[in-house]
Amino acid sequence: MGWFHDPGSPQRPPEQCEQERRAALAYLGVKDSGREIHWDMIRGVVVVANLALAPMQDFLGLGSSARMNLPRDLRGNWEWRLSELPPAEVRERLRQATRIYGRAAQ
Repeated sequence: MGWFHDPGSPQRPPEQCEQERRAALAYLGVKDSGREIHWDMIRGVVVVANLALAPMQDFLGLGSSARMNLPRDLRGNWEWRLSELPPAEVRERLRQATRIYGRAAQ
């Protein structure tokens, strides 16, 4: 979510952010403005990959404040923790996705 909604920075100008957003929406076939882009991207990975991993922050739709690692920052990396089970809605969506895309244990 943080990457998708990034307004821009000296390392990634606003024009580049907007171009990448449009490209992601087009690639994923998303017709809305990316309201659930985190689930769209997860779906885009699990459909084509032999092995698919996504951080819990993506399943929860969290933004940049929940990043695990900022390479240029020496403090605060790898401190994000999941303090409780994800909401039932997230767990059910993940359960459905694993079944739909053939990733559930047989």
